[in-house]
Amino acid sequence: MRGTTRIPSESAVIVAKEIEFKVLLVPTPTRAKPLDEIAFTAKASRSDLPLSYQFDFADGTQSDWSPEPVTRHIYDRPGTYPAKVRARVAQGRIVESVVPVEVGIVPWTLWAALGTGLAGLGGGAFIFHGWRQFLKWIRVVPKMDPGGQHLRIESREGWGDNCRLRLVKPPGEQRIVWAGGPGRQEGPHS
Repeated sequence: MRGTTRIPSESAVIVAKEIEFKVLLVPTPTRAKPLDEIAFTAKASRSDLPLSYQFDFADGTQSDWSPEPVTRHIYDRPGTYPAKVRARVAQGRIVESVVPVEVGIVPWTLWAALGTGLAGLGGGAFIFHGWRQFLKWIRVVPKMDPGGQHLRIESREGWGDNCRLRLVKPPGEQRIVWAGGPGRQEGPHS
């Protein structure tokens, strides 16, 4: 101002540059049971910046903006939650980091190892003990009832010897196998 007159100055150009930084979310532990407390830590690539953090726990809850890089949370139900941290300087751009947190879920590698172990144990038990039982349970052999068979020996050579009756195919053909005496003697039965 000169007296009451305004005199404008020359304009100056100011270029504002966005601050570059990165943030990483580290949950401890990454696998937990329901109702276990999990600590969430935000690690920034630059410690010289006054950052604010907001944590989103992916279960419908999130924290307010705070300068504290650590918070704690408890999940009620099992599941995989993509937990997230947001960081910013003042009202500048927001940088995010997302990490999955598994609550009460058994990883597939444990299921695979458990299934392999059970299959190996079952296979070993089958080989060790089960083959005989398998043959007993599965093999179906009908018992034939020969009915009331009468055997009459009309030879002095076979008198008093024991004999057994065996049914053979084709039906109607019968043979006698002598149990005693020198060697096996077979002969047709009439």
